Amino acid sequence: MKYAVQGSGLLLYGRVMASLNTPIPALAALGEASRLPIADQPKNQIALLETRALVMASLDNWPNVVRDRVRLSTMVPPEKQEENQTELWSAIQNLTDNEIGYLESSDLPLLSGWLQISRILRNQNLTVDQQLQAFSLWRGRNSSH
Repeated sequence: MKYAVQGSGLLLYGRVMASLNTPIPALAALGEASRLPIADQPKNQIALLETRALVMASLDNWPNVVRDRVRLSTMVPPEKQEENQTELWSAIQNLTDNEIGYLESSDLPLLSGWLQISRILRNQNLTVDQQLQAFSLWRGRNSSH
């Protein structure tokens, strides 16, 4: 019970600090909460990752936002999937080409598909029709997206 109250308090504090745009205390609270036993519960894992993604976005740390959102994509309930995918796509659009290259070495499931479509849409050598064709091919290979 003690850990549950402590974990809930730390998570709430992290959310409040994130909403006040004070990322360092927010990350400290989330870090502490993630080391508690209650962090292993799925709903708390989701809450920690969602809050961390918000904090990382406030720091313009897009690679970490993308990683957190990809992890969330396999955890959030169906009714939150679309919102998470929207946030994930937004974060991917903020990545630099170097950050995409860095993330391409990640072993997170689903991430490579997201990065591939981003590369297709960033390729200025392709016409709109070529991008649409490339997207269709990508969609066939990545039916889980």
